[in-house]
Amino acid sequence: MRNRIKSLLFVLLLMVALVYVFMHFWERQGLVISVVLATGFFVWIYFFSEKKILSLLNAEPLGGQDPWHLSESGKKWAKASKIPSPKILIAPCATPFSMSLGKS
Repeated sequence: MRNRIKSLLFVLLLMVALVYVFMHFWERQGLVISVVLATGFFVWIYFFSEKKILSLLNAEPLGGQDPWHLSESGKKWAKASKIPSPKILIAPCATPFSMSLGKS
């Protein structure tokens, strides 16, 4: 299956589960709350997509020397997992952190 279809199915199943659980516990008010929450999730996903998050982090592509061999490791694991090779970006931050974005 393509990644877009998988993502769409995941979001739809999440929405159905959310509506079911909220209706089970809070009946009609739960339905309203779950629809509002699901709409909020969709709006959040749409407006804060990958590009928006990366721009908020001021992330830049890894360039120059790679003393930790991140590019090689990423390509090796992507090949073993049969997914596209990841883009490695560096965000200026005082504390170390790692995150993964995208559908693959």
